[in-house]
Amino acid sequence: MKAFVSLLLISVGLTGCATSGGQVGNDDPSNPVGRVETLSLNFGEMGYRRTEEMSVVAPADLPVSGTASYNTIMAIGADDWRILGTGKVSVDFGSGDVGGSFDGFAGVRQEVSGGPYTEATFLDGTLVVTDGDLDRTVSEPMSIYVEGELTGGSATIGIDAELAVGFSELDSASSGAMPDAINGTSVSGSVLTLDGAIVDGSVRIEGN
Repeated sequence: MKAFVSLLLISVGLTGCATSGGQVGNDDPSNPVGRVETLSLNFGEMGYRRTEEMSVVAPADLPVSGTASYNTIMAIGADDWRILGTGKVSVDFGSGDVGGSFDGFAGVRQEVSGGPYTEATFLDGTLVVTDGDLDRTVSEPMSIYVEGELTGGSATIGIDAELAVGFSELDSASSGAMPDAINGTSVSGSVLTLDGAIVDGSVRIEGN
């Protein structure tokens, strides 16, 4: 859980200086620490823009047809690991079908909060949205189910998580427009493992 707390502190610290919409990538592909920190920055910027420039879309106001895709950053905290990667989530507002996947993960291990990184690595593997649905009667109307395994350095991270996802739109958006952003957090019952053992942790996404 410590890694997730560290991610939250980075995101909160960035909100005072973020000035633009989130962007995915633009980091050094040879440097796992650089990728983690760049994606942490982008994750914070996306959250800042969503809370400062957008409004939550009421479930009843979601489109009833059409599709949308969201470039998304996933942030995982698993015990003392902080892991970030990128992907895409696609939604069909007519059928309620949801799909997507995430890869390109990098992680850092920080055994003492505020202390130095004791390990940094890229992680192989893809996390896949295996199922998902829309329910216009609840406050976070989209559920996505993400499964997969990530391996790198000394760590094997298993993810079997359900995320509750909400939609936001720019304050200037016209009525009935496709939502501009998504954000979600893993719910109770999600399981994260580190080297086969269940650990405390969370999975979060920001997408636009």
